[in-house]
Amino acid sequence: MAISQNLLLTVALAPLAGALIAGLAGKTVGQRGAHFFTILGVFIAFVGSCIVLSQVAGGERFNQTLYQWAVVGKTVMEVGFMVDGLTAKIMVVVTIVSHTGAKYLTQMFNDLWVSAHGFEDRQARGDISDLIAKRYSDGGVITIGPDDTLLTAYNRMRSADISQLPVVDHSKLVGILDESDVLSAVAKAHDGEGFATKVGGAMTRNVKTLESHQPMSALTAVFERDEVAVVMDGDELLGLITRVDLINHLRRTA
Repeated sequence: MAISQNLLLTVALAPLAGALIAGLAGKTVGQRGAHFFTILGVFIAFVGSCIVLSQVAGGERFNQTLYQWAVVGKTVMEVGFMVDGLTAKIMVVVTIVSHTGAKYLTQMFNDLWVSAHGFEDRQARGDISDLIAKRYSDGGVITIGPDDTLLTAYNRMRSADISQLPVVDHSKLVGILDESDVLSAVAKAHDGEGFATKVGGAMTRNVKTLESHQPMSALTAVFERDEVAVVMDGDELLGLITRVDLINHLRRTA
């Protein structure tokens, strides 16, 4: 059986269709939805390319013109497919590579990612608030409540690849929990119940914070203590600043 022209078109157009759906409906379906449609398009192309590869391995070939779009003298300009063994293998490899890179495309529909990487035009204030990549008011700061368990805190740290969590109770900062707090509480517990401990019993209550109007030089002492900068505007939590945030800011303003 000859290789289907429709199958080849599916391999070529499925990733584009997935990306277009993600782009047009990204704000509606959210980051997860956009990621799903993008990956779905790549997956369909991968399955199709594997089918093509198996057919080529069985001796099938495809060399057909889809349409002619211009004729200049004796030169005919055509669009078509020519599939042999090497082409089929390349198709499979390309779809695998596309799968690993698809997450970066869907990130462009995430406002927090855009802001964190300096692609958002934000009015500079000339103080440390300019360095806050993810703001608490925008939902960009991952927090924990004092009544949550250390297991919940650990899972959030692990999934977000972070080492500390602001502890917030009714929108007010009441403490901070880092890896050393978790480790200390679990080590002191008996019978393996350490992760059932409430965050409020393990967190650091005396949080050293910075006010948003302070100069960037105030970050030096915080980072020398090997801490993350917790930035406040009075009683309102604005966000966190890490060493990486400072480096990114210096790179953008260099």
